[in-house]
Amino acid sequence: MIQNLSVQNYRTFKELNVSNLAQVNLIVGKNNSGKTSLLEAIYLLINNDYPANLIDILQTRGEIHEETLTTSKNLYPIATYRIDRVFYNYQFRPNLVFTISSDNKYAAKLRVQLTLWNEQDDQISRPAAFQNGIEEEIADAISPIYKLTFIRDNKYTVVPIYEDGQIRARLTTSRKLPKVCKFITPNNCNYDQLSSMWNNIALTSKEDRVVEALKILDPAIERIGFTSHPAASNGILLKLRNQSNPIPLSSMGDGIRRLLFLIVSAVSVENGVLLADEIDTGLYYRSQIDMWHLLLKVSRTLGIQVFATTHSLDCVMAFENALSGTDRALGQLLRLESKEGRNHIIPYTSEELSIAVHQDIEVR
Repeated sequence: MIQNLSVQNYRTFKELNVSNLAQVNLIVGKNNSGKTSLLEAIYLLINNDYPANLIDILQTRGEIHEETLTTSKNLYPIATYRIDRVFYNYQFRPNLVFTISSDNKYAAKLRVQLTLWNEQDDQISRPAAFQNGIEEEIADAISPIYKLTFIRDNKYTVVPIYEDGQIRARLTTSRKLPKVCKFITPNNCNYDQLSSMWNNIALTSKEDRVVEALKILDPAIERIGFTSHPAASNGILLKLRNQSNPIPLSSMGDGIRRLLFLIVSAVSVENGVLLADEIDTGLYYRSQIDMWHLLLKVSRTLGIQVFATTHSLDCVMAFENALSGTDRALGQLLRLESKEGRNHIIPYTSEELSIAVHQDIEVR
């Protein structure tokens, strides 16, 4: 379990140090306070798959532009990912560095530095230097200006950076899903990821936990199945009690799709870390209490550490309600603040959160 975290020069964080993290952590704060950036930092540190993890983050944020690259032989659809926004204060110049570290279970330090591309870098073999999916023909058609180097455990991964601070990658590039840490947002609940995770839990006890979770929104749900249709909802079927034929998930509303993705992700990352941005999206208050009860139970049973964000007071109150019925040391609320250009965390233990909620003290 991550007990502390240090972040320097990543996005909104000039410097952020967090200690005494709990097994389940709910993060709140004003807009642009860095809640999502904190989840991203954890994701980058734990999943040792570079630069694919950074590309995942940029794509989720929409920091991507699609274009067509013309070479001597073909036209290639490619994506350009902007990395000029990942450094503190949106800086983009040579010799910038951001670091993320933790000194406990994952005992790791990630250092990412931006430097100029030089003649020696041209001697690096294409497969090693262009790990973002660009084939040799594409690589020969464009010239890098900078390089982004990922350094962890004395291992180096070098990625070429082109004009205007961009990584170029083939749109057809495929990457394996991370195994240690999963990062879910309201925008990345897609069918391919769901079906891939489902293949690993179908017909196991974890499938029962998923069905148990879906019963939060509809107690009549008995089973779940996936078809070959490549759609986030039409390819997922539910068997309801007293219904002879299965019905598509799409007919049940957005909340149940969100809850399905959340719980499938949780049970798929046993002994790992689950990151959930805007965890309450699509769920009304009563369902949020049940969701937190289940998530607390799953995290304890499967050894999962959870980091979630919210803007909602209802979600905070539901979290406090769920904590009151379990081991209070299991969870805490973290309020992220920025003051005089520096970021810091104000922790609320479950007892302090209970007092704040019942005395109408604003904690968001």
